[in-house]
Amino acid sequence: MNRDLVYRIPELTGLNLLARAVFSGRLLVLAYHGVCGEGPDVADPDGLHTPVRLFERQLEFLKRRYRPVSLKQVRDHVLDGAALPRAAVLVTFDDGYRNVARRAAPVLRKLGVPCAWFPAVGSIEAGKWLWTSELEWRRGADPDFARLKNWLKSLTADERCEWMEREFNDARTYPECDHTLMSWEDIIEARSYGHDGHDGHDGRHGRHGRHGRSCALR
Repeated sequence: MNRDLVYRIPELTGLNLLARAVFSGRLLVLAYHGVCGEGPDVADPDGLHTPVRLFERQLEFLKRRYRPVSLKQVRDHVLDGAALPRAAVLVTFDDGYRNVARRAAPVLRKLGVPCAWFPAVGSIEAGKWLWTSELEWRRGADPDFARLKNWLKSLTADERCEWMEREFNDARTYPECDHTLMSWEDIIEARSYGHDGHDGHDGRHGRHGRHGRSCALR
């Protein structure tokens, strides 16, 4: 079924209104990954990269219907019982793609929407892409790509990392594209606009994909 149609069904049937009414008293966490230009400049079979114009429209909708909150407000709510506004929403970005710093951050600042980033600091420290990005870049055209990717997901993080290092042991230079992760300079710049330390999640991306501290824009 067409993905756009799937997204439209809740709106056309009124499920969006019902969901907002039912969950208006609960915190909504909205998880993004990347924000690209008119479209991603890499293969994006999982739809991780949202076009920036669509992203801006989505944030404008959030501001009309919800109350964006910061990571600090959520932490204070969870740890200290501080109140959150009704229809609170926390915008997050997983993995730390550079296009978030370049394209999403200006929109967030313009609209005054806080967010939390969870960069894969292990990959940043190693100067590598996420393993899924590298696999798509190197093997995405292979007929058995989907099977290979699912098999690698079934391995432990160490086993997967060892396989990747054995198979891709040449010294290729990564191109600048939507697979590219933030640099430490990108992260420092983001933190200069307001930040809050928080332990990130770990392990999903393997040895070089550990998530460390989040960076929160207010």
